[in-house]
Amino acid sequence: MSAIKRASFVVLGAVALLLGGVTAARAADTIRAKVPFAFVVNGTLLPAGDYVFARDANQPEVISITSADGAHSTLALARRSSNAAGKEPTLEFERVGTQMHLLEVVLSFGNGRELEVAGN
Repeated sequence: MSAIKRASFVVLGAVALLLGGVTAARAADTIRAKVPFAFVVNGTLLPAGDYVFARDANQPEVISITSADGAHSTLALARRSSNAAGKEPTLEFERVGTQMHLLEVVLSFGNGRELEVAGN
């Protein structure tokens, strides 16, 4: 991984920590977060706002992302993250061109899921 790409992951990880309000709603499968910028998941552009990120215990590879007002929603396939060990609930984004893409969702301490990002 290039130094520039590594630096962007660190910066974006810091941005995710500044979301202010990433909280665990249910023990291991749901978090709520205020995302201060528009972001892309699975090719779907979601506007800035309050979101609920959830994983079904019966289908752990599926992450549901829904705006708190219910106006915006999408599903994403995700695999277990090897980078989540020791992480608190958080969201991680990556800039691709001019857009921010959701890269990782850590639902509970160390329980992270990685999403595919177009162009990677």
